Amino acid sequence: ELGGKNPALFAPDGVTEDLVRLFLSFRTRESGQVCTAPDHVLVPRGQMEEWIMLAKSVWQQAYPAYVGTDQCIGIINAAHFARLSGYVAEVQSRGVRIEGLNGDTPDADRRHFPLTLVVDPPADLGCMTDEVFGPVIPVVPYDDVDSAFARINAGETPLGAYIATQDSALAKRFVREVRSGGAAVNNFGLQG
Repeated sequence: ELGGKNPALFAPDGVTEDLVRLFLSFRTRESGQVCTAPDHVLVPRGQMEEWIMLAKSVWQQAYPAYVGTDQCIGIINAAHFARLSGYVAEVQSRGVRIEGLNGDTPDADRRHFPLTLVVDPPADLGCMTDEVFGPVIPVVPYDDVDSAFARINAGETPLGAYIATQDSALAKRFVREVRSGGAAVNNFGLQG
């Protein structure tokens, strides 16, 4: 049994509007309740704000409003909705930065949950220790690609691992060196 903490690593050249859009389209399929969906994203520390701004821009273009619309897929049951709410409450109680992508608030009656980024989360938060399986996305900074590879390989082997890059040598190295059930380049939900 492989883990569900599927990483999506953005190389420095991968922080582009097109690749962030592609990431969000896969990451939000069925509100992130797909076993091959990326669980969290790793972004170069110096490009965190750029990545977040791209994510907000792309999301707001696609969904000026999300919660309460027919485009929002409900969380599978009340227990999982409460689990996701618990992650956000824990993040808030710890003073960790949260970025909602379009200002929506959760709707418990419909079990609609807004797309929410958790920025630079401590490793002991629930959203970092558990498979999120929902629209809460930890955004984890890294300082260099080697440390990002090491971070991924230090954890439980994920079902899928994804990289956003235009550098074919780096992509081959990722597929070769990062342990996972499957890997993909510039694709965030299907892997070979």
